[in-house]
Amino acid sequence: MARIELIRRLRLFTVLHRMSDYENRFGTTKLMMPVVSRPASFFSFIKSKLNEAASSQSKDSQSVPNDSEWLDAVQEVEKSELSHWKGSDTSMTRTELRKWKKRTFLHILEMFIQRSGPSRKGFTSFIENALTKMPEYEVVDDLDCYKAVIRLFPTGRMVVKRFLQADFGHFPKQQQVMIDILSQMSRYHVLPDDEVGQMIIDVFGWRNHAMNAYRRLMYWMPKLYYSNPWTLPLRIVDDLDLDPIKLGCLIAERICPDRMTEFTVVQVS
Repeated sequence: MARIELIRRLRLFTVLHRMSDYENRFGTTKLMMPVVSRPASFFSFIKSKLNEAASSQSKDSQSVPNDSEWLDAVQEVEKSELSHWKGSDTSMTRTELRKWKKRTFLHILEMFIQRSGPSRKGFTSFIENALTKMPEYEVVDDLDCYKAVIRLFPTGRMVVKRFLQADFGHFPKQQQVMIDILSQMSRYHVLPDDEVGQMIIDVFGWRNHAMNAYRRLMYWMPKLYYSNPWTLPLRIVDDLDLDPIKLGCLIAERICPDRMTEFTVVQVS
């Protein structure tokens, strides 16, 4: 027992001797205690990466104004011949006016592609503005215009290559913009086709949240659309008031319960 007590006192004396040497050398009484850092877990690493991605995206969104790219493209279009419908809309029928508006909208998107180049700088804010301006140009129910908006995404740069990127959301802001496009198509009863799915694959790949939204849309919309035996036309002509015979045929087809009924137009002098 005496030997054990002697060993303890020698250890304590050694520690005190080292502390006194440290005080004499540096002239301080503070002890240099080692700081043990908490080991970083896998989820903290993923959280830090997501925070870095969110901060970089916020910096990009702050550096690019929301309306500048759209306004510049509109000004370029106003200088061209496509915007003459503004001064001559009274002499046009509604169908012709909608065709002019559609051409103007597509031309604005084409001007942005020419101005931005392959980098597509500011495409996220430009697409958001395009979605909000679609009711103004009366193209909310046009599938070709939605395809033109999706073509603004740069291809090959945001493709999901790992399962972790697919689960945690690779480029979440850009994927949310794509989901907003699909949501607006669903809101205005626009049925996407296989080309829309291939365009999403070219931009984000197979495994991503935008592709999951497209799959849900393609599962439910055709199922609900074709469940009605009296199908509605996908797009109704605007100038039905100028063609009362065609309008009467559409009304008669909706009233008649038999789908096999054929209607014949008889003109009486």
